[in-house]
Amino acid sequence: MSAKTDGQEVSASALSAATWDNFRRVLECVPIGAMFTVNGLHVLLEMADIPTGARGALFARAARAGMMRPAMSGPYTLMEPSLGSSAKGAGVRVYRRAS
Repeated sequence: MSAKTDGQEVSASALSAATWDNFRRVLECVPIGAMFTVNGLHVLLEMADIPTGARGALFARAARAGMMRPAMSGPYTLMEPSLGSSAKGAGVRVYRRAS
């Protein structure tokens, strides 16, 4: 595992079951096969009280659980600019809802 993956695992394990359940409910709003990003789910994540700092770990956990996978164009993961005010132009992954 990479240091980033290790950190996400620790972060995800520290979250409450309620936070994970709320995140899963947000994902269930995305139709299976549809593409989405954290940008597109921002309002729902806020309404579900998902902490900003936990979102990366939750996305990684959901991907490992097979609920979503990175959207690809050939060998490349699709990205789009983050809409977060502190992102400074960083990209966010585009995902496809899997199950």
